[in-house]
Amino acid sequence: MAWPARGHFDQLIHVAARYLRDQRVVRDEIGEQRALLDIEGLWRGYRIILSEIHRPDGSRRYAYFVLDTENQSIAGFDNSADVQAIRMCYGDEWRRHIHEEIPHSHDVHQKIRLTDEMTALRFFDWLQTELPKTTTQ
Repeated sequence: MAWPARGHFDQLIHVAARYLRDQRVVRDEIGEQRALLDIEGLWRGYRIILSEIHRPDGSRRYAYFVLDTENQSIAGFDNSADVQAIRMCYGDEWRRHIHEEIPHSHDVHQKIRLTDEMTALRFFDWLQTELPKTTTQ
């Protein structure tokens, strides 16, 4: 099966290299049922983790996170089937959607907020405009 994920992963690796220092591809696997890519690197003193899972049906699960120098989460965006996000999205009907992937973000206090779908490019834009500079640049 020719996966469109391969071209996307190659592009994502290339784009990440423009933004991140000490970038490394932690996992790059393409199988029959899924394609996985995990990238880590540094940006302005923060540790950045990018993770994407692509499925044959074209759906995508993602997680993009920012960690501080002590590996504490500063911010993150993902579309996991998080119960809190599902409850925020569907209210009393949340149980009917228990495995649904919902785009959301996490802040430094682990507060969840519903968001639009995130992409790696949008995440890099967010880093540049929203994340404060650290003293360890």
